Amino acid sequence: MTFVGIVSDRINNKQASRILINEDENNKYILIFINNKNVSNYRNVKFETILIDKILEDSIDLQKILNNTEYIIVNSDIKENFGVLNDIKANVITYGFTEKSTVSISSVEDENIMLSIQRGIKRKDGIEIEKQEISIKKLAGINMYIAIGLSIINLIYSQTI
Repeated sequence: MTFVGIVSDRINNKQASRILINEDENNKYILIFINNKNVSNYRNVKFETILIDKILEDSIDLQKILNNTEYIIVNSDIKENFGVLNDIKANVITYGFTEKSTVSISSVEDENIMLSIQRGIKRKDGIEIEKQEISIKKLAGINMYIAIGLSIINLIYSQTI
């Protein structure tokens, strides 16, 4: 079983399940929500992917978790997040409004968010997602940054968002 961690206080299981749709029965993943209260409980869990939308007070335990993670997806608009990435040997994918992000937000409309993949992203199956623009739907009640991070998880594990 594959473990996917989400470091945020702006999401719950219902919100994530509205976005994360994994159609491949052979590649199921379990979502684990990591926050300040429970981060120490997960320091020995091997996560395949971690989405970081918030910096935690206990960055030492988060650093231990990240050391064994294959993919790290980071909201680059939250500058405090980057300190925990020091000396990490993982596929780091950044996203946000900055042009230096791996996935930048090119526009936000009433119903859609346009994402621009600035650099290739290696999917779990080894295929590289090349530079392109992708539109994702805005969902009511879901933070835009979380929706984008979860969409990147979908890109890594499946062929479509």
